[in-house]
This record gives sequence, structure tokens and C-alpha cells, in this order.
Amino acid sequence: MKQFALLTAGLVILAAQPASAAVTQITTPDLAYTSGTTLLAITGADYTAISGLTDGIVSLTFDAGQVRSVSGSWSTWGSPPDTEGANPKIIYTGGPSTITFQSDKVLSVFGFEAEPNPFSAHNFQIDYYLGGVLQGTVNRVANGSAGARLMAASGKFDKAVVTSTANFAFGQVRYDVSAVPEPATWAMMIIGFGAVGGAVRNQRRRQTLAFA
Repeated sequence: MKQFALLTAGLVILAAQPASAAVTQITTPDLAYTSGTTLLAITGADYTAISGLTDGIVSLTFDAGQVRSVSGSWSTWGSPPDTEGANPKIIYTGGPSTITFQSDKVLSVFGFEAEPNPFSAHNFQIDYYLGGVLQGTVNRVANGSAGARLMAASGKFDKAVVTSTANFAFGQVRYDVSAVPEPATWAMMIIGFGAVGGAVRNQRRRQTLAFA
């Protein structure tokens, strides 16, 4: 029982610690990434104004842009392994080089492919927030003459602010909401397992004494 009490005290301390603020960058839309995330489909005719995407589970809002078709109103996009495909529906920012994505759910993965409008290299900085608190930042360069690149990360966030050095288009927007237990949750689970184990041991001890 003393060992269980010490374990409980240690786990309570663990539960009081803040969750990690790190985000982990994802650079390739490989099978692990695409199979572990959900695609938010972009629909509508070219030049249609759009400021949100939803699949009925997650609703994502962002600064208004225009729907475009690759090989139609947007010249080229890219090809695997840099992008999922060559001709996705995309959204052009229409001039602004900074947009904010806001999710109505806490996400564990958020990503999109992006390509600058100019045929030159430009940096993309993505700041990830949870409840208004910055969780982490990733940077990646994409070149308009070389095709789109994946801008994605895993962690825990509900907002992403994208800042580029040029206006751009984005597509293949993906997310995951798989829950990662908080330290407090892990602590309660382990305490629960310990309590069950202790109850089983006590029951066996009582049974042994009864037959003695």
C-alpha cells in the first residue's frame, strides 16, 4: 500500500505539469500522412469566393479566397512525392500573403499544400495556436516554378496563422482529431489500474486467510 501511495503522489505531480508545447513538422504527403488524416474537399466553380471548409465533423474557417482549378485557372501544381497529385482543386488567396485558419475542434494534425503565385522561392511561416497561446512554429520554402509543397505539423492546436513573402494558393487541406491523452488522463488511468490490482491482491489475501 505504501508503494501504491507513492505511485499515486508521483502521478498527481505529473498531472500538474503542462503539456509539451512542441509541434512536429511533416514535409511529405506519404501514405502514413494521407491515411492518418481526413481531406476537406474543395468544391465550387472557378473564381467562387470561399472562406471555409467542413465535412460535418470539423469546420475550418479562413480569410476569403477564390476557388481555382489546376491546369485551368491555375497553371501547374506539382506531383508525388512532393504533392498528392497534379490537378487538385485549390484556393487562391487573391493577394494577401497572410491567412488564418481557425478550427472548431482541437486538431492533432493539420496540413495543406501551398504554392506561391510568383515563379520564385518564398518562405512560409506557420504559427500554431491553442486557445490563443502559441504552441510552435514551422517554416518551409516553396518555389512557384518548382511546384507546391506540404505545410503540415502534428501537435495540439486549433488555429494556424500562415505568413508568406508572396500571395499563394493552397489545397489538399487535411486534419486529424485523434486524441492524445493529457498527463492528467494518463495519471488517472494508471491510478485506476493500480487500484484494481490492489483490490485483487486484497481479495486473494482474504481468500487465503479463510482457508487457513
